Amino acid sequence: MNRKKIAVIFTGGTIGSVIGPDGYIAPDQQSPYALLDRYSRIEPEVYRSMDFDCSMPYQILSENLDDKYLLMLIAAVGDALRQEKYAAVVVCHGTDTLQYSAAALGLLYADEKIPIYLVSSNYPLEDERANGLANFRAAMHDLVHGHTGVLVPYRNSDGNTYLHRGIYLLAHRSFNDELYSMHDEYLGFWNGEGNWQESDKCCSSVEAGSRKKSDRASSDAAAEGLQARTVDSIWKEYTEPDDVLPKLREWIRTNSIRNLFGQQWAVTHGLSDRIQWIRMYPGYVWTEPAADVQYIMIETYHSGTLCVNDGLRSYVEAARKRGIPVYIVGMDSTTGGYETVREYQALDVICVTGVPPITFYCYLWLCGLLDGI
Repeated sequence: MNRKKIAVIFTGGTIGSVIGPDGYIAPDQQSPYALLDRYSRIEPEVYRSMDFDCSMPYQILSENLDDKYLLMLIAAVGDALRQEKYAAVVVCHGTDTLQYSAAALGLLYADEKIPIYLVSSNYPLEDERANGLANFRAAMHDLVHGHTGVLVPYRNSDGNTYLHRGIYLLAHRSFNDELYSMHDEYLGFWNGEGNWQESDKCCSSVEAGSRKKSDRASSDAAAEGLQARTVDSIWKEYTEPDDVLPKLREWIRTNSIRNLFGQQWAVTHGLSDRIQWIRMYPGYVWTEPAADVQYIMIETYHSGTLCVNDGLRSYVEAARKRGIPVYIVGMDSTTGGYETVREYQALDVICVTGVPPITFYCYLWLCGLLDGI
């Protein structure tokens, strides 16, 4: 039998944790491998058809993700891809910051010819409510569909296990672990009986750069979304220089992130310090942009609106004088809508439409990474 080789990268998270005697969840050295053991028992034939190469570059609860750990993850995935012997890469990750890792990896590895799955669990695996095993099983089942790039299988409370593209994911709702894609543009889902159903809301192309609009009638807002554009075309629209992602991908193909940062993983590179992400709430008080910031993101309310007052105008002007670009994120369209949209568009800002805020944050984070190369 010609067995498929799968690289499995454990990073901790709930899927690699246990409930301790004190009732608190914490990472456990043996728990990551318990996932494979449990999978071997529910699908022994599929398990025996694969060779799993396991590694664990770090082990944390994902709320502790920072620059150094994300760099380590990028390096681990890059190392696996450069070997060119794997049918897939599986990253076992915590749920709290899953969207950030999925977006960063999705931007860097969008054009890879094999799938890179991020698999997580809402509860430790020994908990009967846990969806981690179902999510891992979905990744193994998806291998026959030919999807490529960075993908996230996740079972929601409706019993369906959805397959998302990493760059489409939205932030979690409060008090809820479920995952959703922008405009529900997931690739498809496995229902409770394990049957795959293709989504009619998302492109079915599996090749990065060849996505096309859905056949469904879509609003202008949805048509401006990620489904209608490639990763690189979005980057070119909003950033300078416009070849950041191709440069990063080429560098990572021929080098290791470790060659750039050595073994100084304990030293935070400070990439995230360069980005100021402002979320709106009633009565927000505008102050001067932070001292070392290089990019500013202002996230709108759900309708794409902001309170446009003298504080915002002064803030944008201060950023302009310092040469700091100000991006407005969280909006679907630059046409129509509320009068406050027209008011902030008249300021010296760059409006980013149809891109999840987390994904755009990761764009800017990667732009900082390129500065170090």
